[in-house]
Amino acid sequence: MPFGKIKFQKEFEERHQPFFQNWQQIQELFDLCEEHTKTFSNQTDHLLYYLFFQVWEDFNSTVLLLANSHYGNAMTILRSMYEHCVTMTYIKHLHDNPIKTKEEKPLPDNIDKHLHDNPIEPTEEKLFPDNIEKYSDFFYVNENKQLNKLKEIYADQEFPNESLIKRNFDNVKEKFLITDCKKCKTTRTNHSWSPNSIIAMAQKVNLDIKHTYFCYYMGLIESHPSANSFNSSWTKNSDGKISLKIQSENEERHILYHSYSLFLQSSSVLLNHFKVVDDKGIFNTNKEILKGILAEISK
Repeated sequence: MPFGKIKFQKEFEERHQPFFQNWQQIQELFDLCEEHTKTFSNQTDHLLYYLFFQVWEDFNSTVLLLANSHYGNAMTILRSMYEHCVTMTYIKHLHDNPIKTKEEKPLPDNIDKHLHDNPIEPTEEKLFPDNIEKYSDFFYVNENKQLNKLKEIYADQEFPNESLIKRNFDNVKEKFLITDCKKCKTTRTNHSWSPNSIIAMAQKVNLDIKHTYFCYYMGLIESHPSANSFNSSWTKNSDGKISLKIQSENEERHILYHSYSLFLQSSSVLLNHFKVVDDKGIFNTNKEILKGILAEISK
């Protein structure tokens, strides 16, 4: 059964023929990354592959939403894609530039069960720079947050894993403490695994600042119920009625360019990390396709 706005989809494909004519090359790049990166030997391997797959799903979702004229939703997904890509690139940076050495062990297949059955031991370390271990340990912080929220909603209900969740959180929480009030010298648990914002991470790995503006800041506008997001998606007709704004071909092309570019960035990180040999020059072929999209924007 056809799904979505078939008329819009056909018109979108016609407007961006060069992009869709090269979709096979894009799919080949994904296949190259996926087929050669399924052997995991440490935690970094798992995380990079997971984040790469998230970027690929975001990329497909963005194209699908654009094809159905959902510009605002595509921008919202693009912001998520930006964060996945930045986090992936930053983790690769941490892996290549470790601050402290610690042997990484392969993650088990059932990670959630493993984390519950194997509570971690408290650490004596007082300084906690960013590292891959912190990214994983923030699991316990989020789990504790979820438990606290559930207890607020279901006050009379018992949670069998409560003591374990609390113990795991207590063992890692010091890593994520940040200053709440300098004058009072109080602290609180940070909202993220790193004290660095996603923007700071992007700067540390030298991600193109244009992606930060378009994907993050513009995407942020679309992801919130603000007047700005309303004005970008709706317009007032000459008869005074409100209707959905049809985005220009160039506005669509901007989203295609940035989402495609983030996918290439993530592919590059994965191929580099797993030392995949690209005999057919698939990655460079995709770079040329991206240049073509950029050239169309610049006209």
